[in-house]
Amino acid sequence: MIPFRLPDIGEGVTEAEIVKWLVREGEIVTQDQPVIEVQTDKAVVELPSPQAGRICQLYGHVNETVKVGEALFYIDSATHQDQADDTKSICEVGNQQTVTIPHHKSTQSQSQPQTQKVLASPALRKRARQLGIDLALLKGSGPRGRVLQSDLEKQQNIVSSPICATQAEESHDHPISSSHSPHSSSPSINTSEIETIQIPLTPIRKVISRRLLLSTTTKPHATHFDQLDVSGLVRWRAQSTQLNGSKISYTAILLKMISCVLKQYPLWNSHFDEEEQIIHQHSSIHIGVATDTPQGLLVPVMKEIGQKNITDISRELQDLTTLARSGRLGPHQMTGSTFTISNAGALGGEWATPIIQSPEIGILAIHPIRQIPIVNELSELAVGWRMNVSLSFDHRIVDGADAIRFTEALQIFTQEPSKMLSILS
Repeated sequence: MIPFRLPDIGEGVTEAEIVKWLVREGEIVTQDQPVIEVQTDKAVVELPSPQAGRICQLYGHVNETVKVGEALFYIDSATHQDQADDTKSICEVGNQQTVTIPHHKSTQSQSQPQTQKVLASPALRKRARQLGIDLALLKGSGPRGRVLQSDLEKQQNIVSSPICATQAEESHDHPISSSHSPHSSSPSINTSEIETIQIPLTPIRKVISRRLLLSTTTKPHATHFDQLDVSGLVRWRAQSTQLNGSKISYTAILLKMISCVLKQYPLWNSHFDEEEQIIHQHSSIHIGVATDTPQGLLVPVMKEIGQKNITDISRELQDLTTLARSGRLGPHQMTGSTFTISNAGALGGEWATPIIQSPEIGILAIHPIRQIPIVNELSELAVGWRMNVSLSFDHRIVDGADAIRFTEALQIFTQEPSKMLSILS
């Protein structure tokens, strides 16, 4: 019998959560037949059987987390009929014969790790210590395996935060009790009588928490708020719907407009290398679209958006959104963004302070398009279409004036979409 262990799926994945078993113990499977669905911090992945045979034992329950290298199931690949019959008598549910198979949590190489010297700058080592990251767990992408800032930002194995640890220590050293407050008239609460449940973080929520913590502790965030006149956008969309017979989402149109702004102001379409203190300005525009899903916030990426027309953008956006909400996005569909938008239009709200996705330098939150009272050019009270936007940026790279220029440039297109043609030509 051969154990099948959770493989290294790549992209820094170190563990996965069991979503669904696709077979039962004792079932005969063919080579490459899907056996189990697991959810990593990137996507839901089907794992196939490496060979034909009979499934003898399954390990792990649905919603249980397993590490890379741990056994998921055992398969008997006996080729002779008598061996298959013997296996069947052992594996069938309800048979009186049983077999005990040891569950090895790790391979020999995992139980005896080799110590290797990690190449990294002193500044990077200090930052890794602050974030609780073991550099020995990172695969360096620099020369001779040197660990770079980009590797640190991608690391998925942050086990603790010094900030959280400090807060926890302070809470133990200086407990806050309402019963001890001289100004409190409320009786103390016996927390032992309160019913609680423990909810472990899913793999996706773990990676969300790590990335947001890394961004907020390394980037000096600032947010610019603005209200845009989108009367031209609303009018253009209505005309397009009437001509084509199908609606194009506002998000698709805005994505194209934002790509035009990024073409005008390419510094916003950049990554910042923390270690080398270098700005990498990209010629290709890949916009991540933060998407609310049952699993948590996912960010599918629209690649080469500057080269696509609005109809293609709308179709691709719909496909990616469907994949995201069903948990079927592949890792290649969630990496490589150079700028990100967060579309809160369908949910409501007026303003936000979105958190930048490292190593990007900006993220734009888009809020609902609404009709509100305005004063027009003739100083008359009227009704106009407006949309709030919240632009967070890395203040080391761009300034408030740059943020104002960004939203003002976007408003030129939302007022008169035809002006995009001059940028695209």
